[in-house]
This record gives sequence, structure tokens and C-alpha cells, in this order.
Amino acid sequence: MSLQYAPTFTNGTAGNLIASGALTHGATTTTNFYVGVSGQSGAQGSITTGSAIFGRVQVWNTGGSSVTSGAYVQVQIFSTSDGTHYDTITYGGINFQIATVASTAAYQSFDLPPGQYQISLYNSDSTNSTTVEATLGTAA
Repeated sequence: MSLQYAPTFTNGTAGNLIASGALTHGATTTTNFYVGVSGQSGAQGSITTGSAIFGRVQVWNTGGSSVTSGAYVQVQIFSTSDGTHYDTITYGGINFQIATVASTAAYQSFDLPPGQYQISLYNSDSTNSTTVEATLGTAA
């Protein structure tokens, strides 16, 4: 498939997948969202349209003033084809860690083709919270 035009990238509103907030020690947060699926409105805030050819997700991890040595936020993406049962194996190998560093923001981005997904963020720190956020932008 070749593109007939150069796609336009539209930045997402910060935190449109997972709003910036504390993720307590040992906790997980998840949300479901769409990228470029006709008739679907995206995540909780109507993020995508059916014309998106890909989505770019950026995940932030900002450590608090105290961080346990070796702490990280685990990022995983799962897909579904029926809208109910999400895979138990991560989509496309998107399963990585963002190190938690005291009072420092770290972030990582990745791209997804059209589909329905679930993002999961897990805080490995055994005693401290960290601040996380996930944002989706799209190209159409």
C-alpha cells in the first residue's frame, strides 16, 4: 500500500489515555482505546477518528522525592479482536520498563497501527508512588 499524500500528525491532549496522577506502590492502571477504527471514538476522551493510519503513544514516569533502588514502571500493550477479551501476550512485543528516578521525568513513545488496545502501567516500587501519564496522538 502506498500513500497518496503525506499524513498529518495531530498531537494528543496531554493525558488523554491516562491522566497525570500518582500510581501507588505495587499498583497497576489500565485503559482501553482505539486507533483509527471507523465508528469508534477513541479512549475515554474521544481521541481518534476512523481516518487515523497510526497512533503514537507517549508514556511518562516521574519519580517522587524518594525512590526504591531499581524501581520502574512496566508498560504493556494488549490487543483484542472482539472488544472484550484482550490478549494475555503483549501486542508486538510492547512490554518495556521506564526506570523511576527521584524527581525526574522519563518518557518513551511507540507507534501502533489501527486497532483496539489496552494499555497497562505497573509501578514496581515497593514503598513509593510515582506519577504516570499516557498520551495518544494520531496521523491521518
